[in-house]
Formats: sequence, structure tokens, C-alpha cells
Amino acid sequence: ASERRLMSFQRPTDEQTDSEAVENRGRNQTYSGFLFCLILYYIFFYIKKDIFSGFLIKNNYTNIVIKK
Repeated sequence: ASERRLMSFQRPTDEQTDSEAVENRGRNQTYSGFLFCLILYYIFFYIKKDIFSGFLIKNNYTNIVIKK
């Protein structure tokens, strides 16, 4: 960290670009995390829908079997 501080004192433009890169990286991480959560939510929603539809079909099948 001390070497980095000395380098930033020698070349302030490098420090500026470093801060910009860190800011862009943080923004990209937030966007990618948001997209990842959205994709996970959609996958969970579709799986849940399939589970519920299969459960209902199983219930209807057992009801038909019991009625017969």
C-alpha cells in the first residue's frame, strides 16, 4: 500500500484512472448481480410452476383412480 501511495504521489493520473476503473468495476458488478438474481428468479418461477402443475396432474390422476 505504501508503494502504491508513493506511485500515486508521483503520477496522479494513474490514481485517477484507478479510481475510475474501480468505479466501473463496481457498477458492472452491481449490474451483473442484478441480472443474475433476475435469471435465478425466472428459473425458480418456471421450476415452481412445473412442480405445481405436476402436483395438480398427480392429484387429478389419483382422484380419477379413487373414483374408478
